[in-house]
Amino acid sequence: MDSFSRRIKDETDAPLLWNLSLFSFVVAGTTGFCYRLGMIGELPVSLNMQNIRHAHTHLMFFGWAVPLPLYILYRYLQPKINGSNRGAKLMKNSITAGLILGLIAYPFFLFYGYQPIPFGSTALPLSVMLAGLVMVSWYCFMIGYLKVREVLSVNGHQRWFDGALVMLLTCSLGAWGVALLQAVDPINQLFTKAMTHFFLATFTEGWVVLIVIAIIISKIKIKDNEWPLSPNLLLGSIVLGAPLTFPYGISKSLLSPLLLDTARIGEILAGV
Repeated sequence: MDSFSRRIKDETDAPLLWNLSLFSFVVAGTTGFCYRLGMIGELPVSLNMQNIRHAHTHLMFFGWAVPLPLYILYRYLQPKINGSNRGAKLMKNSITAGLILGLIAYPFFLFYGYQPIPFGSTALPLSVMLAGLVMVSWYCFMIGYLKVREVLSVNGHQRWFDGALVMLLTCSLGAWGVALLQAVDPINQLFTKAMTHFFLATFTEGWVVLIVIAIIISKIKIKDNEWPLSPNLLLGSIVLGAPLTFPYGISKSLLSPLLLDTARIGEILAGV
């Protein structure tokens, strides 16, 4: 991995993406520390604790946990494709756009959270709008990936990248669902909580787990016949199981026996 890191840093386009992503990690981590500090004492400035938490989580997702793995995926495919390939250019530009938009969204989440910001006679939820644009950049990356994938001979390693991107797409649908439910303001808040935790569970237990596995497999080159079970079975277990674990994030008093059983089934599948 050290030689891999050095090779990335030697590329002319790498320092911006690499350093901005590391910067996002440090800022998001510091923000998370401030949030915990605010739970036991007073912060040096007057900030809403909930807004601090939103700023921490969104920057960690938008600036670190998505763009850096996407860049590693782009670099994995780069030697196999023509540098002038439109799909490859779209992938790289999408990573850059999503990372910059995530950083721009950070102060709006920190000071305003999800609240609209007054502009003359109107008010705009800039943090939510920027978050939506970040997810659009993910979709643009996926379109570029599909264009590139068409000219590649798909190997056993690539199926794990495919599964990771499916999880990223799936969790983004949960985020759109949260925004929609907040707009209609449902009487039963269970739906909003369910969508929020569907996003979080699919992101952390699906996207993060699969992209890390994909990167490891691509580096140590595990062959299909070296798996104790079919890799397709193992990949499918995570893809199906991770989204089903979302009820674990909801208060037990709000859960029905069916939701609890769903979470347990998801946990068993993902745990395989």
